[in-house]
Amino acid sequence: MKNEKWKNYLKSSQYIKKHLLSAGISGNVLLAGVVIAGAYTLFPNPIVANAAVLGVEIFGDTTSSNNTTSSLANPYPEGSQQNVNFTIAGNSAVTTNVLSGTRYAVIVIPQELRGKVTPGQATGNTNVSVDLTKVPLLTGLVGTLNNTLSGLTNIVDTVTSTAGLKFDTSRLYADLNLLSNVMTIDQGAWSQAATLSPDGSMIIVDLDKGLGPILANNVINILQDLKLAVNDLNVTVTGSDPLGTLHLTAATLNTTLAPIKTALTVAIDGVLTPVLNDAGVLTQQLLDVSLLGSTTVNVPTTINIPATSTTQGTVTSKFVGTIVQSDILDVSLFSGSDSSSNIYWNGLAVLPTPPVISSVTGNSQAGYVVSGTADPGNTVKIINPATGQEIGSGLADSSGNYSITLPAGSIGANADINATATDAGGNVSNPTAGKTPADPKDTTALDAPTITNVTGNSTKGYVVTGKAEAGSTVEIKDGSGKVIGSAKADGSGNYSVMLPKGSIGANAALTATAIDAAGNVSAPTPGKTPADPEDTTVPDSPKVTDVTKNPDGGYDVGGTAEPGSTVTITDGNGNVVGSGKTDDSGHFHVTLPAGSVKPGDILNIIATDAAGNESAPSHFQIPANTFVPVTFGGSSGQYLNTLPASYAKGVNLPATGESDNTLPTVIGFSLLAFLSLLLTKLRRKKDVN
Repeated sequence: MKNEKWKNYLKSSQYIKKHLLSAGISGNVLLAGVVIAGAYTLFPNPIVANAAVLGVEIFGDTTSSNNTTSSLANPYPEGSQQNVNFTIAGNSAVTTNVLSGTRYAVIVIPQELRGKVTPGQATGNTNVSVDLTKVPLLTGLVGTLNNTLSGLTNIVDTVTSTAGLKFDTSRLYADLNLLSNVMTIDQGAWSQAATLSPDGSMIIVDLDKGLGPILANNVINILQDLKLAVNDLNVTVTGSDPLGTLHLTAATLNTTLAPIKTALTVAIDGVLTPVLNDAGVLTQQLLDVSLLGSTTVNVPTTINIPATSTTQGTVTSKFVGTIVQSDILDVSLFSGSDSSSNIYWNGLAVLPTPPVISSVTGNSQAGYVVSGTADPGNTVKIINPATGQEIGSGLADSSGNYSITLPAGSIGANADINATATDAGGNVSNPTAGKTPADPKDTTALDAPTITNVTGNSTKGYVVTGKAEAGSTVEIKDGSGKVIGSAKADGSGNYSVMLPKGSIGANAALTATAIDAAGNVSAPTPGKTPADPEDTTVPDSPKVTDVTKNPDGGYDVGGTAEPGSTVTITDGNGNVVGSGKTDDSGHFHVTLPAGSVKPGDILNIIATDAAGNESAPSHFQIPANTFVPVTFGGSSGQYLNTLPASYAKGVNLPATGESDNTLPTVIGFSLLAFLSLLLTKLRRKKDVN
């Protein structure tokens, strides 16, 4: 009796509901990159709402809005591109028997913006319920499974009458009950491409294409879990089994259970496998019996605001947005809906007639005059297209004539210009292109420049200053016609040309010419560098560092004096016996011819610079044996012995303990030196007198 009651309970609706309530499934399902929050619950009553305003609208409370930043006071500018997102929402759906066909979100594009709107990827969130007992694929499967599950009666009877055995079917019946009731998905998120209707009058979003995969995926999840639940059906031992009788009973029952599990799996795979390969049939069956709840659809668009319009002033464009179910989409069906939103944009007024440029006269130096015709009373503006800046303007008179002066420097020769006309309302015409004339070629020769001053010297270079035509280039040439310096005359005509050191000498002829921008060359103006200032500084007395007898019988005299000076050597009678010039370092080398002097002669040596200044004499003696030089009397007349130590090897000194018999010679030399100094002082006194 107990077993019979248990069988009846398994088949009762009370058992089904009890297991359904304890095995509700909720969680997250990943579908095509979108997270969909789903819940499978009892849904005993369909959503009922009042009839929609239009015969094809799904919701009776549809609203439409957009995120435009435009307004009547601040419309979008003409010719601009704007991103506007539209939102359509509904909550109260009509009854399921009112509508049929595919469900769409529709946005009607106003006539004036058709061809200017591009939709993007639509997204949405929808509450949807599906009565799975009306899906043919599932009702057939549920019937097959229920018939097969009747074979579990003996197993259930044995388990319930035997302590220590367990047979859990809760997961199996929970999934089976889900397939036998209404499936509800709360705020399922989806994404679907929005498209334009063939005539461009509507933006269309196929909601069924967005919802279908969500519904099918949830049913597939139930079927897959049901298959796992069948696979997990097993009789297990939970009590103490010292004799092994419980395990033997469990094994016997599981052997009986095996073909039932196989039959259940085959039945489930009969539906699941084809659906996994192609969910199209299941998806359509689910959509056919599904009912939409609260739904929100977002459609991003890009709107190209027209650059011109037949309407002057702010244009209000009305976009109707609604959610419908119909096999026919006709814009006339939706245009009367109250669910709409607006955008506002500037309708460009009729533009003034572009002005006519009749002539442009003048040149880059004096400026230009642009003349022509425009609508009377319009303001004509001349624009430099290279910079966009206005360079002149004028008013067209009652006859439409205008004349506009462009000041010198505002634009160059042979340059592009644009002319626009602006009416009293501030509307600007399209530009008219023009061009300034080329400047006439300059063939006029320049006046010759003046040379005001030439300063400097041959050591440091020179500076030539004067006046020439403003902006011309002044060239300075030397006597051979070579350009040795140039500079540009400033705005006042002043110029200053640097002539570098070595480019020209003192008291030398030069010329100055001026060259203008056209290449015209003036006549030359002659000039001259100044003479270098007179040098009155007496050079230092030369120093003799060596006297060497040469193979020719003469003597070579070396030493130092002022660089560039001339060294002159004379004998005691004032006769010149040799001369030479010092190099840049002040060294000199003078050869005294054979026979001009003899050993023991005391000679005089002076240095004369380029200005003719003559140094005080120095004195040296021709050696008797070798080249030991002795210099008497420097610039102060004292006796000097500035020879390097190396010259000591040429001096013949007496041996130690011997007497030197050269005393008379030394006395004679000293006397000659004294007479020479006396003679020099007498000469200086004579020169002074």
